[in-house]
Amino acid sequence: MFIHHSSLDVRERPDASGSQDTVDTKGAALILGVSESWLHKLRAFHPDESPRFLKCGRRVFYRLSDLHAWQEARARGGRP
Repeated sequence: MFIHHSSLDVRERPDASGSQDTVDTKGAALILGVSESWLHKLRAFHPDESPRFLKCGRRVFYRLSDLHAWQEARARGGRP
């Protein structure tokens, strides 16, 4: 499933790594094809299996590059 990122609320925030494109939990869930609650539970109970995320107070953001890397690390079978 491919979702065009321009339809999401992609925010540009400079960070230490130089990456700027981030999405909130809703956007990350759409990109990954999972529910927001699943991502929340993964962060809370299995942080070592969760995509990397950024916290700003109570708000959570994901870098697009981290979401894509997390997806690639879980790719199974077939040819690349």
